[in-house]
Amino acid sequence: MLKNVKECFYPLTIEECLKLLNDFKEKGDIVGGGVDIVWRERKELEYLIYLDKLNLNYIKEDNNYISIGAANTLDGLEKIDILNGSFRNAIKSVATPILRNVITIGGTIVRGYSWSDILTIFITLEGKVKVFDGEENILSIDEFLQYKKTSKKKFVLTEIDLPKFDDSYHFSYIRFTRTGNDIPLINEGVLVKLNGKKVEKVNIILGGRPGFPVHLDEAEKFLLNKELDDDVINLSKEIAIKTSEVQNDMRLSMEYRKNLSGVLTKRSLIKIKNDLNKF
Repeated sequence: MLKNVKECFYPLTIEECLKLLNDFKEKGDIVGGGVDIVWRERKELEYLIYLDKLNLNYIKEDNNYISIGAANTLDGLEKIDILNGSFRNAIKSVATPILRNVITIGGTIVRGYSWSDILTIFITLEGKVKVFDGEENILSIDEFLQYKKTSKKKFVLTEIDLPKFDDSYHFSYIRFTRTGNDIPLINEGVLVKLNGKKVEKVNIILGGRPGFPVHLDEAEKFLLNKELDDDVINLSKEIAIKTSEVQNDMRLSMEYRKNLSGVLTKRSLIKIKNDLNKF
């Protein structure tokens, strides 16, 4: 229960929203789906700012990007049909249907928990965010996470943009959990662009390390200009195990996470290889 909340606000413009954030300082915050605010029982909050009247629940497309308003809930993203349904399947794997119906994409990225499925998925897919702090900034997800750490400005995240991938791109996302609906103990996204049968570009993003998602640089470098045969996939697994930057926490040991990083890499590459035979 948020017993200390005194008033709720429904600004009509982004500028008004930002002014409220600056006026209330730590005593006010934006409500997305509200899941995080209730879960964390933030007792310092006295003023809640809702985005309902800002029309940020759109999904628009042009020739190059899909633009997603920050107020879209995760279940709304399931209608986005890219990467032969792999994006939709990744979103459907997150949380439960009830939670996906209330969790917003903007709120998830702003909160930025290191184990977040959404962070890993959108970093893998080279997503960008639009942030208003008095002026509009367009940042990659990695840049945004750094911006949050270093900037003292209040801001409003308004939009997330995804590139429109052609048929040469293939995507896999795997989350390792104790139960199907639990938060990930570790997760991984893989995006591969093929030129013929050879890998032209690849992103392998490991999240829930337990730090923020990072590239598996050495595995990515190894895969370039190679075909996804069994030997290459198995060697990629071994490189991921040896070079992944993971840590211990109360849930998993560092050694177990290292092994899992290799297993997830192998499974993703096998999935992508098998998908090539379907399309």
